Amino acid sequence: MAREIASVIFETSLRALTTDRCSRCRRTPLVGEVVHVLESGHQVCTLCVGRSPARHGEPVSSKRVRASERPLAVVARAA
Repeated sequence: MAREIASVIFETSLRALTTDRCSRCRRTPLVGEVVHVLESGHQVCTLCVGRSPARHGEPVSSKRVRASERPLAVVARAA
């Protein structure tokens, strides 16, 4: 049973690594960077958006890479 759980966790982490990679340079953007989605569906980082071929089209949307699935809560600290 432990081996099954380990394989599920491993497969999930591999999918997470390949989800938001840049289609051009294959780099995983850091937390806080912006990933642009082109008309062709390719996702490119901010560094590659200007260098992407014209056949992939213009950016349709952009999204910021988050640290987790949910936005982090910012709480004021007591002085």
